[in-house]
Amino acid sequence: MDKSLHDQISVIAQEVRDYTQLKADRTDYSPDDLNGWCAIASAEMFRRLTKKGISAELHMWNGDIGCHVFVVVEDHIVDVTATQFSEFRDKPIVVIHRKEADAYEFYESSVQFKSAEELRKYQKKNRWPNEQIAYAR
Repeated sequence: MDKSLHDQISVIAQEVRDYTQLKADRTDYSPDDLNGWCAIASAEMFRRLTKKGISAELHMWNGDIGCHVFVVVEDHIVDVTATQFSEFRDKPIVVIHRKEADAYEFYESSVQFKSAEELRKYQKKNRWPNEQIAYAR
C-alpha cells in the first residue's frame, strides 16, 4: 500500500472511529473499546472507502469465542474497533499488513461479504443482537 492510500485510509478510519464512539456513547456499550461495534463500524468504513473509489472488502472471523468484522484494503487489515482486544487496547486504529495480522486469530477470515447490505443480511439470518447489526442505508 502506498503512502497516499495509507493516508486516505487513516483519515477515513479516524472519522469512522469518531462516528462509532459517538454512537456508542448513547448506548450501554463502552465507547472506549467499542466491543460489539465491529460490524457497524466496518460497514460504515466499507461504505466510506468505496464511495471514495477505494476498493475494500468486508471480512468476518467466526471463532469459538465470537465473531469479529473488519475491512481489508489491498493486503492490509483496517480495524477501528481493535481496542476491544488486549493486543490493541492502546491503538484506536489498526492498519496492518496481512502477514502481520496472521499472528492474531481474530483476523482470520472465515466469511467475506461483497457489501455492507450482504453483511447485514447475514447478521439478521444468524440472529445477531439487534444493537450489533450493521445499519441499513
